[in-house]
Amino acid sequence: MTLNYTSSLTDIAKDSLFSLPLLILSYFEFFSVKCEMTECPIFIPNDYLYEKHKDKGEEKWEIYAWAVRDIFSKASGKPKIDIELKEKL
Repeated sequence: MTLNYTSSLTDIAKDSLFSLPLLILSYFEFFSVKCEMTECPIFIPNDYLYEKHKDKGEEKWEIYAWAVRDIFSKASGKPKIDIELKEKL
């Protein structure tokens, strides 16, 4: 399931950063924030996935994580950004 938030005052993408101004703006804009929910089907990996995309990771969990991230990115229409939380903070 993906959730797409739209807001006119605040940038919801800064949710990993806690700050009082962001909290206050989000509170006052509570009724104007819109959320679109997209339900994706259950994803069950198989050997074909692991063989075809073995360049995406060394272990099966890495390939599975790459595939799920790719599906969520396409379903939500948002780009994949490779940045660590440490860099975001």
